[in-house]
Amino acid sequence: MAAHLLAHDREPAQTAAIAARVANSVRRMEGLIRDLLDFARSAVGTPLPMAPRETSIHAVCTKVLEEVRAAHPGSVVAYVAGEQPDGVWDPARLEQVLANLLNNGLKYGRRGAPVTLRWWRDDDGALLLEVHNEGDPIPKELQPHVFDAFRMGAQSSASAQASAGVGLYVVAQVVRSHGGDVGLQSTADAGTTFRVRLPGRAPAQGGDAGRARTTPDGPAAATPPDVGTTRRSDHEASPTRA
Repeated sequence: MAAHLLAHDREPAQTAAIAARVANSVRRMEGLIRDLLDFARSAVGTPLPMAPRETSIHAVCTKVLEEVRAAHPGSVVAYVAGEQPDGVWDPARLEQVLANLLNNGLKYGRRGAPVTLRWWRDDDGALLLEVHNEGDPIPKELQPHVFDAFRMGAQSSASAQASAGVGLYVVAQVVRSHGGDVGLQSTADAGTTFRVRLPGRAPAQGGDAGRARTTPDGPAAATPPDVGTTRRSDHEASPTRA
């Protein structure tokens, strides 16, 4: 279909627009296949392949933001960078985490409202990554299951048809492999926030201490100075959703 469209004589701008749509479709399909392969690995107990190396989280964010903005023209994706961006992580895996979280926010957030990606360091040197979107909250009864595979939650039928149901599951698995944890806050007043906490240096073979959890007052992670303080909770979800 794409080759047929490009084969006709068109203005350069039209050709570029069609090529961009094709490229975006390929990226989405690649991401879907990658997530499904990772789900299959974890389902049989195979650790996710990891290749930690010296990485700049700012460079990772910049790359993912460029791709996500290209795939969602007209959407607003804000970015707030912190200090000390360097660490030892798997950059491809972090791209996977950020792409899934940003696409999740754009899919379920209020239409026209910005989705915000920010990162900073806590007092212990850990890296905090946060993706926030406005809009209807995830129902409380579903929040403990948002990281479970194939648990769609409250969403439109069109969105459900476009989702494989494993995106947030993979996020939790990748974070766990880095020795980190991921938290969720979702309320009518504050919107929905996913927060990832990673050690400054990922385990060479992937960690198993990371957790996926929700808290009644916010993600179970340190907060930057301009974000309201949240409390830790012992209420944990299984490390997996869509």
